[in-house]
Amino acid sequence: MQANKALHTSCNHYYCKDCVVALVEAFTCDETLFPLRCCSEPIPNNDVIPFLDRALACLFNEKHTEFSVPSQNRVYCISPQCSKFLGSSEGVRRPGMVCTTCFTSTCPKCKPLAHEGEGCGENTSIISLRALASENRWQTCPGCHAFVKLSLGCFHMTCQCRTQFCYLCAVPWKQCTCPQWEEARLLEAAQQRVENGLGPCAAQRTAPLVMQRQIEQLVTTLRDNHECERHSWRY
Repeated sequence: MQANKALHTSCNHYYCKDCVVALVEAFTCDETLFPLRCCSEPIPNNDVIPFLDRALACLFNEKHTEFSVPSQNRVYCISPQCSKFLGSSEGVRRPGMVCTTCFTSTCPKCKPLAHEGEGCGENTSIISLRALASENRWQTCPGCHAFVKLSLGCFHMTCQCRTQFCYLCAVPWKQCTCPQWEEARLLEAAQQRVENGLGPCAAQRTAPLVMQRQIEQLVTTLRDNHECERHSWRY
């Protein structure tokens, strides 16, 4: 790979065209990759576009615009067959935002069908979702109010909106007295990391006592040298 034909990032790494395309394709499907970055350093859009074909560049710009809007302000077409991103509700005074694809009008305030001349009621789907979140003890991000379910990892949450908070109490991280992890989750995380490190075939061939010893050692390591940059959670 010639350096002058590669994407050169601010952290002094190089990406060939195929790697840039793969990174952008993943970005368009996963908001956690926003903003596009390397070594936590943002990659300027103008540096990426030359490596993309017209269709992917258009999709990349659309997704970048969508992800740039706080989730609580995003308006999507109410039509289930469409669901196109319509823009931000912030500052919108008109009673409906019309989709340019299917021409359905969506209320920018309460997000169902536009209802000019009528007051906004709370979306029934949101009410149902709140009830489900309460039943399953999901947490709400204090920044963008998205519901979050922790399935593996510590209680330090970093939301897609970049808000960092405690999963137990939703207080900004390091401003509460909650524990950083739960022993059962710590054990589960250690087991998964040991299995990932060995690989599926080697993990199956490893003696149970050897596996158990490695897991216990990693639990001790994680407890004493706790890192929490990566989590396994979903909206």
